[in-house]
Amino acid sequence: MQHVGLTMFGNEYMEAPIETWGIDDLFVARVRATAPGTAVRKVAYASGAFRPYYHPEAKLFRNDRDDLTALVRQIAGAANCERYVVATKARVSVDGTNQSIEGLGVYKNWASPSGRGVVVSYFRINVFDGRTFDIHRAPTRSFGDVIASSFSNKNDNMQILNNLEFPKTPEQVTSSALLRDSTRSLLTAQLDRYLPAYIKGE
Repeated sequence: MQHVGLTMFGNEYMEAPIETWGIDDLFVARVRATAPGTAVRKVAYASGAFRPYYHPEAKLFRNDRDDLTALVRQIAGAANCERYVVATKARVSVDGTNQSIEGLGVYKNWASPSGRGVVVSYFRINVFDGRTFDIHRAPTRSFGDVIASSFSNKNDNMQILNNLEFPKTPEQVTSSALLRDSTRSLLTAQLDRYLPAYIKGE
């Protein structure tokens, strides 16, 4: 949850647990729908497994692609899948500010009318070869590049909510049926639009 104020003193940021929203299961379901006839399963990973990727130790030179590859290899273990489809948060700057937003969330700024907020979804997908853990590329641009490009030109990364009581606590975020259903609906539309090009190579 993020509010960008007129000045830095009006900025607010809060994280809330949304495991109960079933985002991982939704993602697996949309991959399965994109690849009918192919066995698709979710690989379990420990809570917080991606935290070192999102919050790495300070290094002079960091290759986040190599870091993600090492993490996925570790999580995959002996799963022995042909491919691994991995979604991670992407970050974008908020125009006219020094703030950024990333991943799944609810956002508003100082100029937002009362009761209005925006559900956002910024993510990046990589498909790893199950044997070498090389990252597959789509025939033209990578899925991540397609997503980034679409976000810069269209509003398919957000859904405006006009009847939102902006949450004040993590518990209010987690228990909000409006935020849960809006996030799942937005994410479903994005995945159904972009997954075929990456999974099927179209």
